[in-house]
Amino acid sequence: MDLQYFSICTKAFSKNSLPYTVQSLQRAGWSDCVLWGGVPHVCPLYGNTRTWAEKAGWFQSAGITISAFYPEMAGYGLNPASADRNSKCRTKDYLLRAIDCCVAVGTRRILLYPGAALEDEDRDQALRRSEEFYQPVFEKMAAAGITPVLMCAGYSAGKEGFPIFQNSAIKFAVSSDEIMGNAGAVKGLERSVGKENLALLILFDGPGGHLVAGDGIWDVKKLAEDWRMHFEGASMMVQFDDRRYVTDARRALQIMTKRILAW
Repeated sequence: MDLQYFSICTKAFSKNSLPYTVQSLQRAGWSDCVLWGGVPHVCPLYGNTRTWAEKAGWFQSAGITISAFYPEMAGYGLNPASADRNSKCRTKDYLLRAIDCCVAVGTRRILLYPGAALEDEDRDQALRRSEEFYQPVFEKMAAAGITPVLMCAGYSAGKEGFPIFQNSAIKFAVSSDEIMGNAGAVKGLERSVGKENLALLILFDGPGGHLVAGDGIWDVKKLAEDWRMHFEGASMMVQFDDRRYVTDARRALQIMTKRILAW
């Protein structure tokens, strides 16, 4: 399968410098990426529009398009679904900077985490807090011409999608682990989430982590083929940020790229 059908998430290179990351993607033949927004790459917590744009220029010079910005949230203790006032304030400040960062790196699509309930909290109530939190943030994104893509995070395949989030300005992303082992899940997404609302498949192998395609037991090739068939126009992002790849992400990328090209 041609790489033109995919983007590559740069999070796998979180322990490498950004120049090394760009060079690795270019050597492997990738021309489209989803830029992970975290240290030491392009983090909303540090820098300004000028420095963010300069770093994005490294991708442009290598012929790589940044199709979406993916600000790190889980790793920094940020949670849109939190009931804690201080946590919500920190998260809001961070996301407002992420909007500026997204514009500065030259993309108009941002991947967002809906947040999570604590183990002793009700998940539906946490989602309602998340929706309330995000509403003014979505309005600011719309004003900046940015489309938010919300990761379903366990609420999609075989269920009723996001029954709480009903904002027409947002799109949704689903991941491999929400579909694999669920017969008819790809087709089911058309009913539960809505074909027109799905923007992205986050593709990785498993179970047990975000594995390189072929390192797990899932038939991710068939998943990619089914996605292309049912959701033409919705993209696929390849992710492989399991800890086993941290020490040599470039090699893992090369192996995965060869496997995808052989599909």
